[in-house]
Amino acid sequence: MEIKPTNINNIARLYQKTTNNQPKSEESTRAVRQDVVEISKEGASRSEFESVVRMAATEVSKSMSTKELNELRQRIESGEYSVSARDIARAILSRISNLNGEDNE
Repeated sequence: MEIKPTNINNIARLYQKTTNNQPKSEESTRAVRQDVVEISKEGASRSEFESVVRMAATEVSKSMSTKELNELRQRIESGEYSVSARDIARAILSRISNLNGEDNE
């Protein structure tokens, strides 16, 4: 019988497939499969910011009709809607005061 190099390669590939498909013991599977999730400080603060934005959007959608929201959306998209920085700051501070249980405005 003559053994050719191509046959050896085929045998090696077959052996690799067989050993890779063998079920592993429970201990070796646990050692290999360890998932770790790490959230950076930036990611955590971004997540907090997104939750505040979602909460604000929910409040606005509850207090306004669909028609009013659509009109506001159109004004924002067309550039007709503007709010002063002072009004934004007052709203933010008011919201923080309300969250902290203070009664300032």
